[in-house]
Amino acid sequence: MWPRFMPIILGALPVLVCGTATLAIPADRYLVVDQLQHVPDGWMRQSGPATSTPTRFWLAMRRSNVSQFEEQVIARSTPGHPDYGRHLTREELRASMRPSEEAAAKVRSWLEWEHVPAESIEDRGDWLAFTIPLSQAESMMKTQFSHFYHPRTQTTTIRTLAYSVPEDVRPFVQLIQPTTRFGSPQAQDSPETFVPVALTAEDLAGNCSRTVTPACLRQLYGINDTEITPDPRNRLGVSGFLEEYARYDDLEQFLAEYAPNQADANFSVVSINGGRNLQYSLSPSSEAALDIQYALSLSYHASAVYYTTAGRGPMVQESGMLTIADSTNEPYLEQLHYLLDLPDKDLPAVLSTSYGEEEPFVPAAYAEAVCNLFAQLGARGVSVIFSSGDWGPGDTCMTHDGTRRTRFQPVFPASCPFVTSVGGTEGMDPESAISFSGGGFSDIFTRPSYQDADVTSYLQSLGNIYEGLYNPLGRGIPDVSTQANNFVLRDHGEWMKTGGTSAAAPVFAAIISRLNAARLEQGKSTLGFLNPWLYSLKQRGFTDIVDGGSVGCDEPTGAQVPYAGWNATPGWDPVTGLGTPYYETLLELALEAYSTTDHRTLTPSPLPDPPSPAPQTHGPNPSPKMATPDLRTLLTALHSSLSAHDLEKTTTLLTQAKRTLLQQNALIPTPTTPRDLLPLAREILELGALAAIRQTDAPGFTRYYQQLQPFYDLERDTPSNSRSSSSSSSSSSSSSQRSKITGLYLLLLLSMGDSTSFHTVLEGLVEEASLQGRSVEDDPFIKYPVELERNLMEGSYDKVWRETNSERVPGEDFGLFSSVCLPLPLLFFPGPRLGGIEMRWLCGWVLVGTIRSEIADCSEKAYPSLPISNAKNLLFMDSEGAVIEFAQQRGWVLRDGRIYFPVEPEAAARSEKDILVASGTIIENAIGYARELETIV
Repeated sequence: MWPRFMPIILGALPVLVCGTATLAIPADRYLVVDQLQHVPDGWMRQSGPATSTPTRFWLAMRRSNVSQFEEQVIARSTPGHPDYGRHLTREELRASMRPSEEAAAKVRSWLEWEHVPAESIEDRGDWLAFTIPLSQAESMMKTQFSHFYHPRTQTTTIRTLAYSVPEDVRPFVQLIQPTTRFGSPQAQDSPETFVPVALTAEDLAGNCSRTVTPACLRQLYGINDTEITPDPRNRLGVSGFLEEYARYDDLEQFLAEYAPNQADANFSVVSINGGRNLQYSLSPSSEAALDIQYALSLSYHASAVYYTTAGRGPMVQESGMLTIADSTNEPYLEQLHYLLDLPDKDLPAVLSTSYGEEEPFVPAAYAEAVCNLFAQLGARGVSVIFSSGDWGPGDTCMTHDGTRRTRFQPVFPASCPFVTSVGGTEGMDPESAISFSGGGFSDIFTRPSYQDADVTSYLQSLGNIYEGLYNPLGRGIPDVSTQANNFVLRDHGEWMKTGGTSAAAPVFAAIISRLNAARLEQGKSTLGFLNPWLYSLKQRGFTDIVDGGSVGCDEPTGAQVPYAGWNATPGWDPVTGLGTPYYETLLELALEAYSTTDHRTLTPSPLPDPPSPAPQTHGPNPSPKMATPDLRTLLTALHSSLSAHDLEKTTTLLTQAKRTLLQQNALIPTPTTPRDLLPLAREILELGALAAIRQTDAPGFTRYYQQLQPFYDLERDTPSNSRSSSSSSSSSSSSSQRSKITGLYLLLLLSMGDSTSFHTVLEGLVEEASLQGRSVEDDPFIKYPVELERNLMEGSYDKVWRETNSERVPGEDFGLFSSVCLPLPLLFFPGPRLGGIEMRWLCGWVLVGTIRSEIADCSEKAYPSLPISNAKNLLFMDSEGAVIEFAQQRGWVLRDGRIYFPVEPEAAARSEKDILVASGTIIENAIGYARELETIV
């Protein structure tokens, strides 16, 4: 299911408090909310931007209960607490985050006074988002925006150095951004391997001393597969920023080579703030590849989601103008608000993020507000995991406030107390701290109670070394660590290796996902916010890293601090944290974590220390080469199993066939691919696409469709050669099914409501057909989805019904879409508008049930009671017995031949006139439903 972002739009009515409209009075005095004394280092002020530039701002309202809430999150995440493991629902969290009535009234009335369009305001409880031109923002915040240019990154952003709000509003405003925040997230790649390097033959041999693969990590951290029933609640999220796109084809090849036990793992892509999913982008995507490939290869049947989030700082176009999407560089805010708005069932259980920026670049108020949002995710049961950074104690080791004082630089958001930060190690026997592993002590966040004993012990052993360069009272990072160098990955069809704590975060996230799977199978909750539990283990389940250390403060343009760095020591240290995980021990500990209200008796047994795995000198071969099956034999077997609807066998055969194609360099056509293999490879992928459709696996079908495009491009460019190759290769290889696969893809896009992608594909087909002197609708496979889309746009639902249930369906696989989601006019349902009519996508096969449920909901509000006979007609029931069964399921009271609906307190207070109006509305809409159903059926 694709999560949907449904912002709450403020109405055009005046803000009401206790029934009285309030409007802010213009203030003579304005107070500064935030102010920078100097332009941040590395930035240059340039000309002013166009004042008409629309910009999206986030306003955080100040709450008085922040510290109490955060203390509760820590307490509830500590094993033994009465509420341990009982995560808050979305509604419970919203209730606890609601600002005071006074704060809401003051802020909203100020926005109204400043003529901020009500329809542009999104209400998120203690946060508001609104979009206005820069000229209006300058007026209402008494500031002036400018272009600022960063020569090293060659980026231009629109910012200001200070902003203010009215005196009577200031007590209720924590921050407004983007205003004074200049930083932008960076992927945490190691300095030594910032640019991924191609692998040598020896690297590919699987030698763990040269390259790190999933097999090496499994061996090192004791990760063994156990039979656990997949649970849809065990969703593993991976964050994507900076236009990095996780590619399906790269993942498939990586898993086939290095994690064949996970060869069928896949992921879906969710767009946030206009984030894109460009599978064929030529820009490097090594960070996205690294994150998704290791998260999936090491987790166990997790439902993976790649959250592609736009926003990195506005890029000025050649015209000098910015779009709304361009003018935001608040990717954390956009992502976090999107996630917090999701229903509980769609929220990820684990979120891995491999991005960060040094604290001096981040305004403290912004960091605190964002950190509180991470705490809210933790309260809802999400384990938030961040890489700790790749600059050791710091990069330039200077403050960025204009004073240029020498100071170590911890990384945010890793320094937030409500995320689990992951440092880096290298080597196998023994593991040691890697020199670039980020760590230290926050200058923004004080040390949380859960790590106080461990960090205090370290500081006592440190003495007065580096005194004055760090905050001894600050939050210590990292919390844990894993391997972080020489990771094998696949990007744009090329094998590479890279490193950084970027690699460590998804490794640890995958281990936590496995622990969640085991807990869910035993009826327990997911682990949620991890840190109180991790520190309570006293390093049980972790290998203490005592060798190596970090190095930093050696940037030529920064402050030179000789020998700056943190050493790995016994116990917690600011380079490897508590150490590296050992899965088997952590699994036992995770299953023992409980609250004092659990109705069971636990007698924890002593757990052994994690054994030191004995690494092989030459490492395991993660993908032993088996005898290559004959492709034609596999193809024949695939046809047979698919015809017999044996989808389980088909999936197994597809895995074997794709692995064979990969070994023969034929999974993706290249100049070196043997010509006689191309039609065989194309046909195998086409059968895979059809199998995915029959399994209702939309992401799987999409991947096959994308993989087939290079083959179809080759056929289109050299049609005669393609045909001759096909005929000469083997009679078992049938002609291309491009039209059928493309038609199915169009139908899938139509069923998902993705009209933009639908028309993008269709325009390419129209152009191709016109060049060949024909119409795109000459092809029945293409004509079918085109006519369906046309009828849907016209509102001809009776035609849609006939099309999907007639002999005009061009094939068996198209018939599977007879229950595609259709937009139907439903006056009770909120949703996007089409042609002035309120619309919502509903699946045909659940249409009656959905409408019946909605009518039941409205009936409860409109009537005190109804005769059973009337309810039968109203609910489209065949018999009164069905009505009685339905009423019992709803909890209605049956008495004297009538149904009595539950009375809510507010409903009891309504006037008779209100009830009559509601009754009239439900009757009108019920008649409309009946007419619509009659038309379709």
